[in-house]
Amino acid sequence: MKCKLMKTFALILMIILVGGCVDNNDSSKVSSSSSSSKPSSTVSSSVVDPSGAIKIEPVNGEFRAEHFIHSEKCQLENTQDIGGGKNVGWIENGTLLRYKLNIQESGYYQIAFRVAGDGSNTIGNKLHFYIDNKLVTSVFLIATGGWQVWEDAIEFGQLEKGIHIAELRSTGEGYNLNKVKFNKVAESKEEYETGDFNMGDVIRENAVEVYYSSSVQPGSGNWYKSQMTIPNKLSKQESLSIHEVNEGHITTINVRPEIKHQTMLGIGTSLEESSIYQLSQLKPEIRTKFLRDLIDPVNGAGMTFFRVTIGTADFTAQDDFYTYYDEAPVGEPDWENGFSIQKDIDLNIISTVQELLEIAEELDVREEIRIFGSSWTPPGWMKEPTSNSSRYPNNEKLLKGGRLKDEHIDNLAMYYVRFVEEYAKKDIPIYAITLQNEPLLEIDYPSCLIRPSQAAKLAISIKNKVSESSLLTSLEINPKLWAFDHNFSEAKNYVRDMFKVNGAKEAIDGIAFHDYSGSPTIMQEILDDMLDGDQTVAMTERSVWGVGGASRIIEYLRNGSVSYNAWVTMLDSNIQIHHWVGTPGPTLFIRRAGSDENYWATPEVYIFGNFARFIRPGYVRVDSDPGSAYTVSNVIYQDPVSGKFVGVFTNRTNETQRFKVRVNDYEFLAELPANNVATFIWK
Repeated sequence: MKCKLMKTFALILMIILVGGCVDNNDSSKVSSSSSSSKPSSTVSSSVVDPSGAIKIEPVNGEFRAEHFIHSEKCQLENTQDIGGGKNVGWIENGTLLRYKLNIQESGYYQIAFRVAGDGSNTIGNKLHFYIDNKLVTSVFLIATGGWQVWEDAIEFGQLEKGIHIAELRSTGEGYNLNKVKFNKVAESKEEYETGDFNMGDVIRENAVEVYYSSSVQPGSGNWYKSQMTIPNKLSKQESLSIHEVNEGHITTINVRPEIKHQTMLGIGTSLEESSIYQLSQLKPEIRTKFLRDLIDPVNGAGMTFFRVTIGTADFTAQDDFYTYYDEAPVGEPDWENGFSIQKDIDLNIISTVQELLEIAEELDVREEIRIFGSSWTPPGWMKEPTSNSSRYPNNEKLLKGGRLKDEHIDNLAMYYVRFVEEYAKKDIPIYAITLQNEPLLEIDYPSCLIRPSQAAKLAISIKNKVSESSLLTSLEINPKLWAFDHNFSEAKNYVRDMFKVNGAKEAIDGIAFHDYSGSPTIMQEILDDMLDGDQTVAMTERSVWGVGGASRIIEYLRNGSVSYNAWVTMLDSNIQIHHWVGTPGPTLFIRRAGSDENYWATPEVYIFGNFARFIRPGYVRVDSDPGSAYTVSNVIYQDPVSGKFVGVFTNRTNETQRFKVRVNDYEFLAELPANNVATFIWK
């Protein structure tokens, strides 16, 4: 052990003294810092000429990040990017990489830095590219969504023919670099920009409506302190004209309306008890205005899809957690007298949802509003304790943690059916229920472990009991059953095991997801590989912030989700009242603590409105180029009735992005300011 420690110390000392680059996959390798060393020629994509320089062709020229002749503050690791090889990992402030390049032709080049980053510490950093100590260009870095989620950060610069020393210098940290790619686009910047914005003849003037929303301090706790200025709040811009197609050197998003994907179900937020408690503190007329603004598709956010909790969640203002059947029955459960939603009535949950639906009727959007329910825990008597649940304080009812007992699967099914029936009696039709919120989680608030096989049997039992309910049959209420309702990372195994039970696939209408670990791409994988017919995937819980958050919503939708739901609509300026184990990020709205009339909206209200107000239930997603984190990201829907298109675009960069949107034989030229979300509407 002592010898091993001394080796490690010697290696660290060598890195400090030499300033080299460590290979994370083989820590015995330390590259030399001598400028006389030559880059490796083992990777065919970087061709080394006799001078020892990497040959850069005018078309598809490139050098790999690990082919440096000198490095400081860097480390190597195996890359998961296309083409394999190594990448320079976890670049920090002061990282320097030096290369010898033989540029074959002078000209103005598009320079694409192949980068990956995961987290807020990536955002705002810059990577500078020098040739012979002269700055050619700098690239602004943003989170791509993972340490091995690779995107091209594209900039432009003038390069001169000949052998040069190139350097990459970092002024930030938290990202990886795989390669730098070159394509000559013109002889000079002036020549290139002349062709940038050439447009064909006008087909229709002022044919494209445009709305901007700005990102301001996304996710910052400062939003709990006071209202801040938001430059764009679903702000209408000048309309754009539609032109005949004309080629130019500009990012072009091609739209393919003949390729159709999923139908929008809805976008909205939660009406859990913490939020409803805050609404209950407001004067009645202010509360009514709040609900109207939430769903108004003309002057408000236009939300259509709302989540209620079946019993208590972690976000509640009450000290005592509850279900609708807390008292353990003696013998068989008495579903008429033992079951009660009275606490939902007492805590204004029922009246708030009823008022929302009444306002929707006035606004003529009642048919677009849908409510779905999620349970955080069954009644404790349906569960058995675990080693975790036994440690949680004040857990006499066994609502925190524990595991569903097999013998109570049918009772839990009836519990859910009774919930749907009692809400139906209050004129609140439940569109869908999730079988259990986060069924793989035990934690010190309402929660429950439910195995995949139990979820399968539960779904089958619910379907049978719904069909036996004379009330639900008469009202034509047949709630969708969504399984899983947990993180991307655990989804595939859970769904696979659940579908091993005979009859499960026929009983389950879709798979619900949360985004706290893993990639949204798993939704499309499950949709393609495991689901049939009308089965869908839905994004039922995740709060996101700013333009990065809007880009994440775009990822959900581009991966097949029929919905998006934010979690928690309103807390107060003291970040209260809730029983979650952490500190929440800013909610959509914040009430001034102690006030019965003062509340404010965060930028996310308007950013979500870019989706919800304009992409209405029933609209169909059409195919489009994805764009990128370094240009614009997008998702595009079409109204099957009117034929109009609605596209939501995000700009995560620190510069205005100009681009074309092209549909078959027409296009329009658009721009989007830095850190803004835009909706474009055209026909």
